[in-house]
Amino acid sequence: MKLLVVTGPVSTSIDSVRAITNVASGKTGLAIATEAARRGHSGVLLTSIPPSLELTEWELIQFKEFNDLQIKLEALIRSKPFDAIVMAAAICDYVASGYSTDRNGEIRSAQGKISGHLSELWLRLVPAPRLVNLIRESWGYKGKLIIFKLEAALSINELFSRAESTRSRCGANIVVANLLESADVQAWLGPSKEGGYHHVQRECLPFVLLDAIESGAIS
Repeated sequence: MKLLVVTGPVSTSIDSVRAITNVASGKTGLAIATEAARRGHSGVLLTSIPPSLELTEWELIQFKEFNDLQIKLEALIRSKPFDAIVMAAAICDYVASGYSTDRNGEIRSAQGKISGHLSELWLRLVPAPRLVNLIRESWGYKGKLIIFKLEAALSINELFSRAESTRSRCGANIVVANLLESADVQAWLGPSKEGGYHHVQRECLPFVLLDAIESGAIS
């Protein structure tokens, strides 16, 4: 199989030198790509944090921030025949869209570097385009799509409900559902043939997920 694994924190630029990012490490996506390479699969690793190791038969492409990711992701999907896409990146929910020097001031576009000597700085954030929704609907991808869903302070059933809603909306085949409070140690994969979600220890996730991608079923 040929896979596209997207991983790493995704930032949004405030100006030419500053950005808002998140605490994701990109380790999960790298572990998935590494296990895929070990099994003999080829692919592309699209990441904001280039790994120190080389993956046999894998191309490494780095993205800088959200807009760069969107451009490169679309170009890859439109130009290469991937059997599966794994969207493991921690993509920002909002992107910066200007700033003001006071609470009710005019919103300006950042040109170059915003002064570091302002008495206060107000940023305007707007919802980012949902890239997972564009993969099939706008970019025409027909292969297997695996997405990650992270939520906080929800019950397990609420997590599964939101995961299924997102999966249905973007046409994903598999969702890796996580709760912020326990994301370092566990996750849930779904839906299974019975429609449920299976608990997975975090260290086993790359192996279980690749098994599901290869077989087309979660067991």
